Amino acid sequence: MDAILDTTVIIHLWRRYKPALAWFNNPQVYGVTTATWLEVMEGSTSKIHQTGVTPSSCGFLMSSTM
Repeated sequence: MDAILDTTVIIHLWRRYKPALAWFNNPQVYGVTTATWLEVMEGSTSKIHQTGVTPSSCGFLMSSTM
């Protein structure tokens, strides 16, 4: 894993913010901590946004270490 993403970066990627997508478009491997993923899910506007979405389905790795 090359870097751990924070909540703001994940939200920018989900919203297809062009500068974030340009930054993310490289061969590095990114991870997401459990705490960050919970923050993202807590901030989701509905259960529909939460259902079926996992870090791995978005191309992220989960990290249990901080």
